[in-house]
Amino acid sequence: EYVDTGLAPLTAYGYRVLAFDAAGNQSAPSSAATVVTGGIVPPEQVAATGGIERITVTWQASAAVDLLGYNIYRSSRSDVWDTSAGSHLSGADGTPFTTGQTTFVDSGLAGGTTWYYRVSAVTESGESAASAYVGAAAQPDIRAPGMASFLEGEAVVGEPGHIRLTWKPPVTDLDGSELTGLDRYMVYRADGPAGPFEFIGSTPEPAYLDTALEARTTYYYQVAAVDPAGNVGPRTPAVAATSGGVDMPRNVRLAASTPSDLSLPPEVTIRWDRAAGAVVRYEVQRTTVPYSTDDADYTEVLPHTVNTVRTDTEVSRGVTYYYRVRTLDVQGRLSAWTPVQGVEVKF
Repeated sequence: EYVDTGLAPLTAYGYRVLAFDAAGNQSAPSSAATVVTGGIVPPEQVAATGGIERITVTWQASAAVDLLGYNIYRSSRSDVWDTSAGSHLSGADGTPFTTGQTTFVDSGLAGGTTWYYRVSAVTESGESAASAYVGAAAQPDIRAPGMASFLEGEAVVGEPGHIRLTWKPPVTDLDGSELTGLDRYMVYRADGPAGPFEFIGSTPEPAYLDTALEARTTYYYQVAAVDPAGNVGPRTPAVAATSGGVDMPRNVRLAASTPSDLSLPPEVTIRWDRAAGAVVRYEVQRTTVPYSTDDADYTEVLPHTVNTVRTDTEVSRGVTYYYRVRTLDVQGRLSAWTPVQGVEVKF
């Protein structure tokens, strides 16, 4: 009996035996016996197909009864393989082998690069030798994503100058083929349905919050999807959305009156167009600081009423005054202040 070790798996070896006596005499050799070593059959019919920034590797299922899965080895050169280290592709969910399927998609590859693959079968008793290599080239992504859909906009409760936009992501590329990925969305806004539309921001999610808008004002929006390669899809049709809040007074006019009789006080008359909605009163404020944005600089011009004209008699000759007006509605909500306007009270 003799045990031969260190042999290649799944390989045929031939053996003959000779007998020797104590004097060293040698017999004729026995007839030959051929034995095939055991082992695990490597996967067969391995193929690689290039796609956009990906390569798909397929193979025939192993017939091993104790099969666990398959290991995939990748190399940038067909003549360089290190199946024990860096070329091994990690498995999903922490498995010690690459995959349990007979298809593996190697994604996230640079377009135009060529990769080579070998596949082995992993069983409870060990791992097979690696298959013969196959290669394919990943294609560059030059296809734009399709159009987003169901773009909608609505006012944000309690935030007069905000509009929230939502939409559905595209499900295919523009030509109807498989979507190669989405990186972000570009959002555009205009004051009218015909534009011009200006880029206002981007977002990785199918939602966007537009802020610092005028209250109770209609805006128009478009959205375009962008893939990881930078290809920009078509914009959606324009969709209108109206911000919430309290309508701001419009068309504010100032007029200063300076009587020729110096004993009579000057006055400034502030007029504006009525705001829409259930108005409780209009508030008017005055400052001598040119176009100030600091609330501390302003003084109330009383009384606050629902009338759209207010006379300010607390002014002096030779001084320029600046005014702003806002609305209070029946729900206790305040509009934004109107743009500050100035008027000179002459001597």
